[in-house]
Amino acid sequence: MFTRQITISWFLNYVNMGLGFVFTLCLIPFIIRGLGQEEFGLFSLVGAFAGYLTLMEFGMGATVVRYVAQYNAQNDKKGRENFLAMILLIHVGVAALILISGFSLAFYMDKIFAASLTDQADVRKAVTMMVILTVSLAFCSLTNVFVGILTGYEQFIFPRVISTISWVGRIAATIIILVQAPTAVAMTAITAGFAMLAGTINTAYAIRKYRVGVFLHAWKTDLLREVMSFSFYNFLLQIMGLFYWNIGVVIVGIRLSVADVAVYGVAMQLNLLALKFSASINDLFLPHATKKAVNGSSVEETTRFAGKIGRIILILYGAICLGFLFFGESFINFWAGPGFEDAYYVTLIALFAAAIPRIQSGMNNVMKAMNKQKIPALLYAGAGLLSLPLAWWLSKHFGLVGVISGAATALILCNGIVANIYFAKGLGIKLGLMFRVLFDRIWIVFIVAGIAGYALTGIAGNTVLALLSQ
Repeated sequence: MFTRQITISWFLNYVNMGLGFVFTLCLIPFIIRGLGQEEFGLFSLVGAFAGYLTLMEFGMGATVVRYVAQYNAQNDKKGRENFLAMILLIHVGVAALILISGFSLAFYMDKIFAASLTDQADVRKAVTMMVILTVSLAFCSLTNVFVGILTGYEQFIFPRVISTISWVGRIAATIIILVQAPTAVAMTAITAGFAMLAGTINTAYAIRKYRVGVFLHAWKTDLLREVMSFSFYNFLLQIMGLFYWNIGVVIVGIRLSVADVAVYGVAMQLNLLALKFSASINDLFLPHATKKAVNGSSVEETTRFAGKIGRIILILYGAICLGFLFFGESFINFWAGPGFEDAYYVTLIALFAAAIPRIQSGMNNVMKAMNKQKIPALLYAGAGLLSLPLAWWLSKHFGLVGVISGAATALILCNGIVANIYFAKGLGIKLGLMFRVLFDRIWIVFIVAGIAGYALTGIAGNTVLALLSQ
């Protein structure tokens, strides 16, 4: 199960997350202070808004991984070449669509965010940032095809080495900008520039290392329908992720203020960092899951496979949730400074709402490998749409906590109840076996950790930071 590529890549994932941790936890307080709360809010708002342009990739990333792995397992070189030619042509169209849409939206920023972008200087900055991010996203939509090829070949190490170098470069460039002239536009340019550089290097490596053949032998309509069907439901899953988290930033920008966007943005930074930290192992197993599906694994093998991945994620994610529960409030006060107190409650709700889908995320690979993600994707997308009116309505009465509560309610209902029914009835997964693999004796660990965390909150002024300062 754990090959050399997976083991080393898992380690490199945590190196990258450590660098992301340095960037998020060490540099962002300086970025906030350098930019100011309102300009940091502008930086968060435009970044989240531009992120919706990635929806136009239509879930193709996992599609490339899945089909390259399938053709490799079947030793079908001609089929792989034809598939890659078709998918690359589609991505050229996607890149063009991103450019057209992004540039069009850029010139309506003042109308879309009329409540929060009240200063013309902020509007000009928002337009410039949107244009920069649009170009970057269009370019990366093409290079992502080759990153998917590397993953389909189970070559995980090289992209993660490039990611590590990119993080180091981004951190160094950020420090230089903070010292010289900190602006939201400069920070956006750094993010976009390093993303494009990493994509270029990965593309060159994929072509040279694997001599990737891209040749259109025939335009196969049946293959296109199959690929688009697979991509469409991945697309809906992607929408789910954006609606649950990023949509909150947009709602806050429309309903509340730029300062509130900054608070919500800090909470989402912490939440997404926790999600990435716990989910990194899951992303490495789609090629392996595809091979198991092609080779006809039994239901029990599939169930244990998903359970083992979930158990690892549960240990990591559970530790993060408990740590933040006990020490998150004092940490945010220390890290972000005055004015960000509500970020603790927003982050806490997000973390615990995401616990169920996190520990069940091994099932995502199983569904993609079996090409049976249709029903869950529709359910998840429905739950994401449900979160919109909930978050919008609750924001009026409860502010930031109301926004995140709308997303959390939909997430818990969908993943806690509906998804498990489908796993059992639709896929034949043995839920009892999966949960036994997941929770076998692990509850002891969490009880002990919970007691220890509670005890530590009573030491030295109720904070670990105070304890360390003694």
